[in-house]
Amino acid sequence: MLPEKDEYQMTKGQLLAALDVMMGGRVAEELIFGEDAVTTGAADDLKKASQLAVQMVKVFGMSDKVGLRDFTAEDNSNSALIKMSDLSPQTAEAIDKEINQVLQDSYHRAKDILTKHRKEHQLLAEALLEYETLSAEEVKQVITGKKIKRPTPAAVKRSNENRHQHPLVHIHILEEGRK
Repeated sequence: MLPEKDEYQMTKGQLLAALDVMMGGRVAEELIFGEDAVTTGAADDLKKASQLAVQMVKVFGMSDKVGLRDFTAEDNSNSALIKMSDLSPQTAEAIDKEINQVLQDSYHRAKDILTKHRKEHQLLAEALLEYETLSAEEVKQVITGKKIKRPTPAAVKRSNENRHQHPLVHIHILEEGRK
């Protein structure tokens, strides 16, 4: 999502990629659990994706069908989106259809990517369940089938519990490691 005030510039390609990422959670649920078992988990991403699609079409002029036009109005020097009711029915319908098309196209791109890379997606899901978080380097390792070389959070927790339960064993292990 863009900052409140457009403090930096993003290309149309970057915005479309951001939309695809936002759609990814919903698509992943559909692919894994089925369309009838999707949850409300992606609601915030769908909201942000919808807001971004509206901005792309109504503010940034990134729609061939609606054209290079800014649908904002000046109101006491604050920029506000023009209400759809203030537009002709044809223009409002064209904008609404274009926003929906931007979202549908993004959904299909995300679905194509996740379907094509289903194996990698599964590997990442399993690694995230095991490690909770992954660095960029670890993501690369996982999708290429390599093992992550760090203990899991569960292993660290067990180690800490064992250390507190058996402090002498831990000290002995440390002593052995120094030899």
